[in-house]
Amino acid sequence: DHIGVPRVLVSRHSLEAADRDDAVRRAGTASRAGGYGHVMAFRGEGSITIETTGKELAVLDGPGAHTNHYLDPRLASLGVEPSEGSRSRLARLDQLLAERRPQTPDAVMDVLRDHGPGPEAICLHPDPAEGDEASAVMFSMVADLEASRMWVAPGNPCQNDYVEIDLTGLA
Repeated sequence: DHIGVPRVLVSRHSLEAADRDDAVRRAGTASRAGGYGHVMAFRGEGSITIETTGKELAVLDGPGAHTNHYLDPRLASLGVEPSEGSRSRLARLDQLLAERRPQTPDAVMDVLRDHGPGPEAICLHPDPAEGDEASAVMFSMVADLEASRMWVAPGNPCQNDYVEIDLTGLA
């Protein structure tokens, strides 16, 4: 959006947030160059999504799916038109979450492995014709904050196993 702190550095900074208010402050740092969608959860506090542009910020309360476009109506009016792929992935996520109401990490992993209909699947594989510019899943992650556990699969989760990580002892 403009000259400033690159969004990947703002994102890294926000990962050190102690709580919801700290996350909003960190993601909304005034010196940021552009926008991002920060999906955050805190033990005992629930979850939020913080959407930012280079100058604006919106907080979406509670759990829910998010893909690569603004969900806040005010920010959506400022941003570019969402891609068909981002819209289709969000619609499919919303559908699966409503139908399955996953209650375990394994059930969430199954949702993230989905190849359902749409121009782009949740478990998006690169199109070889697009070469190095192809869109694809880089990794898949599921977290259980209350149990201090996280599971990460490199690349596509339909092809790679989730590895469990014990987060006990981390704040």
